Amino acid sequence: WSWFEEKTCLIGSSAGIIGLEKVASFDMDDTIITRKSGAKFPKDANDWLFLNDKISPKLKELYNDGYKIVIFTNQAGIEKGKTKASDIKTKVENIAKELGVEMQVLIASHEDEYRKPGSKMWDVLE
Repeated sequence: WSWFEEKTCLIGSSAGIIGLEKVASFDMDDTIITRKSGAKFPKDANDWLFLNDKISPKLKELYNDGYKIVIFTNQAGIEKGKTKASDIKTKVENIAKELGVEMQVLIASHEDEYRKPGSKMWDVLE
């Protein structure tokens, strides 16, 4: 994985990621994954599981159909000191490994212009 920052947006790409014309993008928490512990917020980088048993096959299908898989996620807990950027990065890398697909992630680490529902992270992706 390679990681860099654009202001308060963390951008990560798995080693084999390439630019593709088709993009399938998703939120992370409570869309692709949920917490194993059932807590409101994850306890650590390993406190996750796929939201349901359809997630992994669908993302693999999209990837195999030529879509670039992209996750956009708000993680203001980084700014607030409730979680570490390294934990979120580890979680994302483990999700990609479990899926067996190349993917890219954009993380809004503060409550600013990068945060969804704004479109600034999309602008960075473009």
